[in-house]
Amino acid sequence: RLPAAALLAATSLAAGRRPSQRQRQQQRRQRRIAREALTVEVAAAAAAAAAAAAAAASVAATAAASSATAALTGRPGPDEAQPRERQVLRFEDPATGSEVVLIGCMHFNPCSVEKSARVTRELAEQGRLGALVVESCPTRWEKTCALAPAGSPLRAVLDNEMQAAAEAAEDRGCRVVLGDQRIEDLSAELGASARRALADLASPLAGGWQRTASEVARGFKEVAESARAKREEASRQEEEESKGGGGAAANAWPTLGVQDLLDVELAAGAPVAVARYLLSALLKAPLVFGGFIGAGAFMAVLPESALADGFSLVVDILVFRVFLSTLLRDRDAILARSIGDACKASGGPGRAVVAVLGAAHCNGVRRRVLQADGA
Repeated sequence: RLPAAALLAATSLAAGRRPSQRQRQQQRRQRRIAREALTVEVAAAAAAAAAAAAAAASVAATAAASSATAALTGRPGPDEAQPRERQVLRFEDPATGSEVVLIGCMHFNPCSVEKSARVTRELAEQGRLGALVVESCPTRWEKTCALAPAGSPLRAVLDNEMQAAAEAAEDRGCRVVLGDQRIEDLSAELGASARRALADLASPLAGGWQRTASEVARGFKEVAESARAKREEASRQEEEESKGGGGAAANAWPTLGVQDLLDVELAAGAPVAVARYLLSALLKAPLVFGGFIGAGAFMAVLPESALADGFSLVVDILVFRVFLSTLLRDRDAILARSIGDACKASGGPGRAVVAVLGAAHCNGVRRRVLQADGA
């Protein structure tokens, strides 16, 4: 619409008359009012733009702070869209609908100690914790608790993630499950596995070397399957995200990987963890500890020769075969069954079962629990 002053001038011109003094004053007043209104509108628009810029800057600063918090501590910031906390895997047990929370630890690391106790305590305070599963057996647990009881000076020196989490669960009346293989059975299997490995290395013509290669390959296949499962899940999540399902943000990092080790607190606690681990082994099993030290010293003083290289290769093959089969694969299955049993006994929809494990076990245990058969 034409302003009133312009309309008045047009009317006067149409009538063939010049505007009167009064009409000119009215026109000037209308133009002044229009300029003032335009000034107010421009100022309001500028203020709105400044407020929007400030809000955007605040959001960006919050996101940067959250990302920095996650990078330094391994935990997402308050507004961070981080899907999960480092070294912690959460998924649903297909058989019972329970939430399973695996905490992958570096044994005796202060970061793992704090994380295990905190996650367990938070779920217990929410009334959702059904049971806590720890990577131990009755014999080892009794020895651990007797060596470093709660509140003792030695416990402060040998503070560990399993006792810390167990105390957090027991303080709130939650059940603690000793989910690992009995040390007596494990020792017997380790001895039998080592004897089989030595016998196979000594009988190349009788298929011993083939069995050795097969066992080592089978162990590495477990690792490869975990990596493949991670890639497949990531691919499915990308498809869900492209369809607008939002699944990728909720389930990113489905297995433990390199990103879980990129944690400043975990790295800073590694020297403490090594010192505590060695002291604990010395106090709990001095003969075994002495044997390992003696073997290491013997390897160190061997002169450089083809014989020494051959001996070192034999030791490496034995360690790989025993570690990948008896110490890792077989115990993954036992731990997974213990978690499944805990879910059946104490879990259910809305309930959670926490398992405090060595980080090397988490991916294998997760895969077996999701298979719902522990095999």
